[in-house]
Amino acid sequence: RALRMAAASSRLAAALARMERLVNYERGARPSSWRVSTSSSEDLLALMGRPQAAYPAVHVTGSKGKGSVTALVAAGLVAAGYRVGTYLSPHVHRINERVAVDLQPLDDDALADSLTAALDAREAAAVTEPGAAGGRPASSATFFDVLTAGAFHAFWRAKVDLAVVECGLGGAHDSTNVLRAPVCALTNVHAEHLRELGGSREAIAREKAGILSLGASLVTGLDPGMRTADPAVAAAFDEARRRGAA
Repeated sequence: RALRMAAASSRLAAALARMERLVNYERGARPSSWRVSTSSSEDLLALMGRPQAAYPAVHVTGSKGKGSVTALVAAGLVAAGYRVGTYLSPHVHRINERVAVDLQPLDDDALADSLTAALDAREAAAVTEPGAAGGRPASSATFFDVLTAGAFHAFWRAKVDLAVVECGLGGAHDSTNVLRAPVCALTNVHAEHLRELGGSREAIAREKAGILSLGASLVTGLDPGMRTADPAVAAAFDEARRRGAA
């Protein structure tokens, strides 16, 4: 048993060593144009067979409380008898904390398998279109892009009934926004990450509401009665309506 555990940890360590070479905005300042689209994340997942399409999701964003809401929704769904994948960030002690199935962090073996699949797809992207400058978008996938793709792949392998996914930063342009989730939660909107998300609470509200897609249901802590008094609330509901959300 000890040898098997050591082997699994070694495999995960090898995958994480490969990931350490990638751009990681969690560890440094983000450039003002740090993210313009989800193209890298979407292309990476396409190369992996679009595992996120195998299950529905609840997508959670907001300035504060999104991690807690993600955890509570996942716990409620597990209690109701569903097999649930949960994706959270950041981690406290081990990266496994970010990717859970039925509230249990993924074991080293399973996480290593899925991260390796994502890393291999990223490397393959660089040579898939050798005539194209820079290769496919997946070839520039960041640490968080790869981790997200690995999590969605792990949920597919675990045959979850659904996933509950916390946005990393913002919403519309976050790596997680490839789900087309039927249910989205927006906790609140504060003036945070102003440089990255648009410079105002209204811009932040639009960015966060950008996880909504046609027909999606919005669950929110924002009070629609405050639209006139609070431009950010108005911006969030206007963006939801523009995207065709329920």
